[in-house]
Amino acid sequence: MLNNGPSGALGLAHVSGWMTEDNFVKAMEHFVSHVKPTGENPALLLLDNHASHVNLRVIEFARKNFIKILTFPSHCSHRLQPLDVTVYGPFKTRYRIAMNEWMLSNTGKTVTIYQVAHFVKDAYLAAFNMQNVTKGFITTGIYPLNSKIFSEDDFLTSFVTDRPDPTLSEAQYYIN
Repeated sequence: MLNNGPSGALGLAHVSGWMTEDNFVKAMEHFVSHVKPTGENPALLLLDNHASHVNLRVIEFARKNFIKILTFPSHCSHRLQPLDVTVYGPFKTRYRIAMNEWMLSNTGKTVTIYQVAHFVKDAYLAAFNMQNVTKGFITTGIYPLNSKIFSEDDFLTSFVTDRPDPTLSEAQYYIN
């Protein structure tokens, strides 16, 4: 799966195509082996609230390995997650270009999982650069801190998950 892929890459897959708790813990172990956080120099991990990211096993691993986890409100990562905002778009574009170039030079062949790492390598090296990553933190207002970068309307989609307790009457809900 990692043929011609980025150096030091970790290959994880699940038959469902989704991230799982087990694979996420393996990814965190890989992260720790490269970042080497300590009590004096902890790592900050910014995540969405996917169940594979936020569960007891992951939180215990993070605490044991000096990782601070900060999660974004549901349905807001398109605004708040630095990589979503400035890196994944260029990554997807470069990935598509690499795949199209491969298909043009391999007419009639089917793309398989064994070509994916090669496409990722080209796209990763182009998109995950210091300029794009730094711009992501600026654009989301994380660093330097800019609490006025978004209006309240920018977060209306997060209210989809804010629902009243069905066991309370409307009057009780507003009182509580």
